[in-house]
Amino acid sequence: MKRINLIIMILIFLITGCTNTVPEKTEVTEKPIEDEEIDRTKYLTGEIITDGNFDYPENHNGGAIYFVPDEESSKIISEKYNFSSESFLLFYDNMSKVENLPHELGIYKVKVKADWDEIGKSFVLNDILLTDEIGTVVYEGKTYETNELDENVKVKDQVCGLIVKWISREKVSDSIEIRFAGEIESEGYYTIAYSDMYDDNYGMIYFDEKYFDDIPFYGERGHNNFYFAKTNELFDELQKFSTFGKGKFKTSNYYLVYNIGMGRPASDYLTEIVSLDEAYKNMFMFDKYKYVTPVGINKDFLIVSSANYDEKLNYVSTDYFYVNKNKPEKIFLFNSDGYRYDLKLAANENEFILSTEGYNYITGEQVEGHSMICKIAESGVVTEKAEGLSINPNNIEDNGLSFNMQGNVAGIEIEENTVKLSLRDVKMKEEDALAFGKTLNKDDLIEILIIDNNRSGPFINIGDMIMVSCRYTIDGQLLYTIGADITSRS
Repeated sequence: MKRINLIIMILIFLITGCTNTVPEKTEVTEKPIEDEEIDRTKYLTGEIITDGNFDYPENHNGGAIYFVPDEESSKIISEKYNFSSESFLLFYDNMSKVENLPHELGIYKVKVKADWDEIGKSFVLNDILLTDEIGTVVYEGKTYETNELDENVKVKDQVCGLIVKWISREKVSDSIEIRFAGEIESEGYYTIAYSDMYDDNYGMIYFDEKYFDDIPFYGERGHNNFYFAKTNELFDELQKFSTFGKGKFKTSNYYLVYNIGMGRPASDYLTEIVSLDEAYKNMFMFDKYKYVTPVGINKDFLIVSSANYDEKLNYVSTDYFYVNKNKPEKIFLFNSDGYRYDLKLAANENEFILSTEGYNYITGEQVEGHSMICKIAESGVVTEKAEGLSINPNNIEDNGLSFNMQGNVAGIEIEENTVKLSLRDVKMKEEDALAFGKTLNKDDLIEILIIDNNRSGPFINIGDMIMVSCRYTIDGQLLYTIGADITSRS
């Protein structure tokens, strides 16, 4: 399988109040041009929304700023080009065209000379000047108190210290794209890899859970990553440090996508490396024919995969590594032989399970899925392949009563080819409790055998709250479930 297809499939499986603020008043650093009268045969007037980051990816022919026309210019654009929008892209092919624009986040009054691009429904910038005088401002903008946007969001609105600079809506599919000006600070793991989709190197930041509150969302919370292109020397600094590491960063040009395609393109720009964790230096060196990415991040450790490709970028195999957060060093686990594994369960920092659905990316064959039970010991790594079910199929009750219960995972036991959960603080609906036939106290533990080693379920960790549908074996000795009947509530 070609690398581009595999990366696309991987990306498909992987994307409260806000603390940042936008300055109430923007100070213009350059002296504006004073207009006695606007010559609308030459100029369009309105506002630009910018954070001063005018860099653009090395493999692009230029960059863009976002122009919000005033009422008079909106009418001119609509009549002349039969198109209207809250804001328009102004493309520039030379940094000299924007070098005198402000470098602080804000909304600035401007007049521009630009040529219309009918195909892109945008403008190609010829000249832009700051000005005191423009026409009628259509909308001043509002501020969202939380990071949740709604259907009333408009260009110039402020959220989480960012300013909305462009919106595209599709009413039929209830989809929306929103671009923002301003920086976002986050902390987490990052990767650098070559992408044949873009024919260049790109990066991904997998930010920590707590940063979701400082990032705008629409409809549903998105993926915990920023996908950034190479726009400056900071990219090279990260790549040289390690192609996989941990740090704190600032990014701009955030692009929110809801209910569209496979997710966001590589649109974010890295604007600052606040800090890097030295323990990860040189952990993975850059190789065009390797794609390194985390496939499971637990509170104590993470699992990192390194996919290998040949010179024609055809997929070869994947190596899986264990990295302990308290003592970061990569420990080789196993080679995948063409299967893709995800972290499914962690009993503790040294015992965990990786599972595959059974599709082989080398042969293209679909077989029954299996699990890899992994244990990290002082003597080394022990891995055991587990297939099928961990109990006799003849002891499975297909038509018996099932019980739905919710509880906190108090313990996980991995022993040979079996996995048991211990649930505490179990709650059941009245009908389930009556069918279960036992009165449970708050501190009572319920043991449940996961007969497929959670191969078909969500990632489970001690302390998680889960909802599970389970039943007794025919002999009445074991309460069991399968991963597909477990739902994470954490």
